[in-house]
Amino acid sequence: MGSGEFNGTNHGGGHTGTGKKRSSSIYSMNGFRKPVVRPTRDFKEGVNVSYIGSHKRFMGVKGIVVSKKGDTHSSMRSQIKIQLDDQRIIYIHKNNLSII
Repeated sequence: MGSGEFNGTNHGGGHTGTGKKRSSSIYSMNGFRKPVVRPTRDFKEGVNVSYIGSHKRFMGVKGIVVSKKGDTHSSMRSQIKIQLDDQRIIYIHKNNLSII
């Protein structure tokens, strides 16, 4: 179906590839496909991880999983506590982490 005024269901009336998920192909991420979401139990203390999300402050950052026991900050189970290589400690959602 081509573009036009009658084509109002295609995210702004454009062609079929111009709407949602247009940058989710293998070519948009240089051939990298995100793996299936890992369960939280895979992120044990001491595991090396890297950030695969798109936040500008954490692109390509690597670190080690740290225990959350005894923290005053309470976080969700899906938030993983990471100590980065530059000694910063941050909490990142498990969907944005890859085990190295």
